[in-house]
Amino acid sequence: MTDVVADQVLEDNYGQNVVLGNARAGAPGLINVHQRMIRELERLGVLDRALEFLPDDEELRVRRMAGDGLTSPELSVLLAYSKIWLTAELNASSLADEPYFAKALTGYFPPALSAEFGNAINRHQLRRQIISTVTVNRLINMAGISFVFRAMEETGASAVEVVRAAWAAIEIFSIATVWQDINSQDNVIPTTAQTTLHLETRRLLDRATRWFLQTRGGALDVQGEIDRFGAVVHDRAHAVPTHLLGKERERFERLTQRFESAGAPEDLARRTAAALDVFALLDITDICVRTGESADTVVPLYFTISERYDIDRTLVRITDLPRGDRWSALARQALRSDLYAVVAGLTSRILRSTPHDLAPIERLTQWEQTHLEGVARARTTLEDIAAVDNPDLATLSVALRAMRNLVAQGTTSAGADS
Repeated sequence: MTDVVADQVLEDNYGQNVVLGNARAGAPGLINVHQRMIRELERLGVLDRALEFLPDDEELRVRRMAGDGLTSPELSVLLAYSKIWLTAELNASSLADEPYFAKALTGYFPPALSAEFGNAINRHQLRRQIISTVTVNRLINMAGISFVFRAMEETGASAVEVVRAAWAAIEIFSIATVWQDINSQDNVIPTTAQTTLHLETRRLLDRATRWFLQTRGGALDVQGEIDRFGAVVHDRAHAVPTHLLGKERERFERLTQRFESAGAPEDLARRTAAALDVFALLDITDICVRTGESADTVVPLYFTISERYDIDRTLVRITDLPRGDRWSALARQALRSDLYAVVAGLTSRILRSTPHDLAPIERLTQWEQTHLEGVARARTTLEDIAAVDNPDLATLSVALRAMRNLVAQGTTSAGADS
């Protein structure tokens, strides 16, 4: 059992090195987030900035202007305090009593010990603390130092709610498996390439977590959501790239080639490149439930609509907006979330108002012909905005309004079918 314990310790140490490596790569872009997080931990009485030799606000301002971020030692301190704070939050909650998270307890001990003393382990005096610690370590090592803090800022959710949503996303999209596959490329591909793959996978975790927080509300049933979405994602994820069209297909191929050129195996490169496209399977699963249509029908129509209305480019433009302060981050997140909701709403509307035996492009075309005037207005606005070189928040907000108006076409006659 000594070797098993040693392996577990080394695995956690390895995970902390990975999260710090990823943090260094993103530190300059996240300096505002790190500053706000430090302030919040100070406000809560968790962190003493001066005691830990973390930079004051003036120093952070100078670094921001120079394009610098926190240093590796400073990131290590913030990592430690992020885990301390989050573990305390989980300890004070009922999370350890939930069946999904309770399994972290037995996994903490060597298998031989769990097999022989399982009942005693379940009564362990530090049961709650062990579950919280294991859950936090695994999550932060994958998701990043500021992951929970950012999700709380952008959604208004509590720390415990973010943890539940994140683990639902991790399980549904097999993110831990992808993470292990990337880590298995040690000494095979450059560390910088592994970091790129990690960060792309983390984008899926970010968006899926926020999706659950925004669509499921408070006490999310982690296992229930895994049961609801897991099968569809498992069965359909690998085929999603085959449904991408036009510029979205080209973007996927470019990204795949970029990862392969960096040394990633083809399968891993393709899975990572398709991560944000696979994210759409959450909305697609909900659409299937609401409309009674099968995923075979909904998936191709969803991506046909996405290509037709240049959703990919709009998402990129939203991502490119300045992070700035908290309100800029909230605005970016709101735009992105609303845009995904628009595509889902339009997909539902077309499914309900067009014949089932038509091909996806035929269903979309027929729906557009039924609503020619509204479609023409929306297209004019979207084309004008597409010609803008550097659209700002206001410009993209107008684009989103045009898309919402598009979804609203036929509401009076067709009823609320989205």
